[in-house]
Amino acid sequence: MKKRTILLICTLLLTMFIFACGVGGGSVVDERDLNHFVQAFNNAGYVMTDFDENMRMVEVTNIADMTIPLYYMIDAENGVLFYIDNSPVVIYEFADTNALGQAFEDFPFMEQQGWVSNGRFVIEAHNLPEIKAFFGNIQ
Repeated sequence: MKKRTILLICTLLLTMFIFACGVGGGSVVDERDLNHFVQAFNNAGYVMTDFDENMRMVEVTNIADMTIPLYYMIDAENGVLFYIDNSPVVIYEFADTNALGQAFEDFPFMEQQGWVSNGRFVIEAHNLPEIKAFFGNIQ
């Protein structure tokens, strides 16, 4: 009887340990996409611009009208480029946070230049600390 009780307690403790470490539960999947971030900038009142086919700066409000950067150069899956106050802003999308972390390791300039991440997304916005802070707080 005593061995049975000890075995039951050990089994219970092991089960609690496994669930506490997250092995038993699923991980949270980031369902956001680039459009989510672009809409957040729109909703906050930021005026985003890009060049049209005649090389004139025009206001853009959705990702279909924005330039696609060379996102594959940093192993990202997607990206958009637009301008705020005539300064380029680029948001890159990675497959997951592990791929983003690997990019920070493989391309040290990302950290050196102060790129800010949010989930599996990262923003490149030189000399725009307000934009970086806003991006970092998008839910």
